[in-house]
Amino acid sequence: VGYPEKVYEFTKKNATTTSLDGCNDCLRSAEFGFPFPIPKSGIEMMWNHRLRWRGEYIKRNNDQAIVRPGGSAQVTQLIENVKFPYTLLDEGERQPIEDKDDVMLYYQSETTSPPRLAGQYLLAWEHVGYRSAWLYNPGLRRVRRAPNVAYDNPYEGTDGQQFYDQVDMYNGAMDRYTYKLVGKKELYIPYNSYAINDPNLEYEKDMLGENHINQDLMRYELHRVWVVDSTLRDGTSHQFKRRTFYIDEDSLYVVAVDAYDNRDALWKFQEAATLYLTTGQFVGGAPETIYDLQSGLYFATAMTNEGEPNDFSVTYDDGYFSPQSLKRRTSR
Repeated sequence: VGYPEKVYEFTKKNATTTSLDGCNDCLRSAEFGFPFPIPKSGIEMMWNHRLRWRGEYIKRNNDQAIVRPGGSAQVTQLIENVKFPYTLLDEGERQPIEDKDDVMLYYQSETTSPPRLAGQYLLAWEHVGYRSAWLYNPGLRRVRRAPNVAYDNPYEGTDGQQFYDQVDMYNGAMDRYTYKLVGKKELYIPYNSYAINDPNLEYEKDMLGENHINQDLMRYELHRVWVVDSTLRDGTSHQFKRRTFYIDEDSLYVVAVDAYDNRDALWKFQEAATLYLTTGQFVGGAPETIYDLQSGLYFATAMTNEGEPNDFSVTYDDGYFSPQSLKRRTSR
C-alpha cells in the first residue's frame, strides 16, 4: 500500500493533535490523513477506517447481485457519485474536522436497472456526528427527507440484504455500539484481488457461484489485522447484537466482519476482495460480499466487471449534492 505523500504528512500531524473529546462522534482537529495512526481504542480504529484516503472524487458504476440458494441471481446496477471534502488536495476547499456538523463525504446514487427500480436516487451528506439524506422515488416524483437512511435499515433495492451501515464494510454514526480494541492477529484475508476484477468476466457465468463467490477467482494472503469488537449499547437497537471487525494493518480498511444476531449466533459474514487501485492510490474492496449463514443467501456489491471502470477524473462542486440540484435532475 502506498498513499500520496500528503496522506503521510497529515497523518503524522494528526498523531499529536486529533482527539475524540470524550464521545464516539466528537472528533476534533483532524485533517486529510488518518486521524489516529497510533490507535489506543476501538473507536479510534473505526475512525481510521471511515476517514482513510479514497481520493477526492469518484464516479463508480456499482453492480450488485442477490444470489439465492440454487444459484439464481438478481442483478441491480447503480451509478454512484462521491466527493470527499476531508481529503481534497486544495487546502482552500478541504474540510478539516472540528465539529459534529462538518461534512466528511457527499454521496449520490442512481439506480439504472432493473426497470422496476430504475430512476431511484439517494442523496446523503455524511457529517461527523450524523447523516442528512434524501430519496427520490419515480413513483412519487418528489425528493423527500429520509431519516431512516442509517443503521440497520435496508439499503434501497437490496431486498433487505444490505443494511445502510454495511456499505463500505462499515459506515455511519457509531453511537449505538461500544468498541473494544482487542489487538492484532494474523488472518488470511482477500488481498491483491485482481483476478476477480477482470473485465472479461461475466457475473452469472463466471463469478457468482451457487453458495459463494467463485473461489478460483479469489486470492488470500496472511496479513496482520487489528481486531475490534463492538457490542450494542443498552437502550439502543440494531439487528446485530455485536460485530467483530478485522482491519488490515497496512491500509486500515475493514476487510472482514463477523455479525451476530440477538441470540449471539453468527448470522452474517462480510469480506472485501481487497485490491490496491493505482489510479487512485488507495485500497478498496471489489466486490464486497455479505453471506447470510442462516438462509444460505449472499449479496455481492461493488462489482464493475460488466460495467464502466471507475472514473477518478471527475470533479463536483458542493451544489451538485444539494436536494435542489437533485430535484432539477429528476424533473427533466
